[in-house]
Amino acid sequence: MLFFRFQFALLFWAVALMGVWFGFVFLVSEDLMIIGNREAKSPQVLCAVVKWGRDRQLDLLWTKVAWLIIAYVFSVLGAAAGNGDG
Repeated sequence: MLFFRFQFALLFWAVALMGVWFGFVFLVSEDLMIIGNREAKSPQVLCAVVKWGRDRQLDLLWTKVAWLIIAYVFSVLGAAAGNGDG
């Protein structure tokens, strides 16, 4: 039974953190899903895409840091809560 609890906790952890990330995507900016995936057909367009991506990356850096803090706290609290009776 312990193994199934671990599997459930692992799936819940992954889905919860993914949900938080998609929450940031929908509430802050959909560019979080686009950065690094834009296509460029010519060197000039590539330069523009790289500049746009760098600017958006710096603008949205706080969301990535906030997600990492949330993920860390959620992981530590989840591990502490799951460390009880067994």
